[in-house]
Order: sequence, then C-alpha cells, then structure tokens
Amino acid sequence: LQEPKLGASGEAKRALLQKNKKWVMARMGCLMAPANTVTPETQAQYLEEAKETERKNTASLKKYEQFELEKKKKNEKTNVIRKVQPPYVRIVDGPNGKWMIKLLCSVTSRPAKYKDPLTDLPYATPGAFKLIREKYTEFLKKKGIDYGNVED
Repeated sequence: LQEPKLGASGEAKRALLQKNKKWVMARMGCLMAPANTVTPETQAQYLEEAKETERKNTASLKKYEQFELEKKKKNEKTNVIRKVQPPYVRIVDGPNGKWMIKLLCSVTSRPAKYKDPLTDLPYATPGAFKLIREKYTEFLKKKGIDYGNVED
C-alpha cells in the first residue's frame, strides 16, 4: 500500500492516515462471517425442504418433456410440403357460358377474324371476303336466283 504524498503541513493528515491503517488492520484480523450455526433440527428441515423441491422439479421436468414431445410431433406433421396450385382462369366467351369454337377462314384456313353476314362464312382477309362473294354470286346464277348486286 503506497501512502499518499503529504506536504510540509500534513502532520494532521499523517495522523489520520495512521489511525485509518490501524482500524483496517483490526478489521481484517477478525472473522467477517459468523461461524456455521446449523443445528440438527434445522438440518432435518433443510432436508425435508430439499425433498419437496426435488419432487416439484421432477414433476415440472416431466411436464416440460411432455410439452416438448407434443411440440415435436406437431412440427413433424407441419413439415409436410404442400404445393398450392395457382389459380387457373378459364375464359368462356360463348353464349350461356359455353366454349366458343375457334372459326377458321373457309378460304385460307387461318383463324378467322370476321364473318360474312350474308353467307355466315368466316374469313380472315379482304381477298378471302371477295372470293366468298364471287363464289356466292356464281352459286346464285346457277340456281337461277337473281338477288341484284350482291357485291355490296
């Protein structure tokens, strides 16, 4: 223990330091904690208390282990990989919710965008439309029916 440096007028401080040193040394010399004063009666009480605590702890441990087993079983069941099917959208364009039949051009066999109102034949291009009308007028001439100008 290093003593602090005191000035020339530090006689009072030096005396106080010596007094404190003596007090600390006296404190360290005596026992700080009282001796073990456990009697046989209190020892028996402690043993009974320890048995009760042990019983509570084992019951709690069993409960905890049961909980962990249930949790493990639950996790095993939920680890099944489930695939969610994406939503499939079906578009029904026909009347009364029926499927519409894709019409093909009667001349070019391409998907038809239009329908001739006079003959109800589907067509895809203006050239196909002209050909349908020409064939229709020829058909009418063969039958002998005159509808005037069908080209309109």
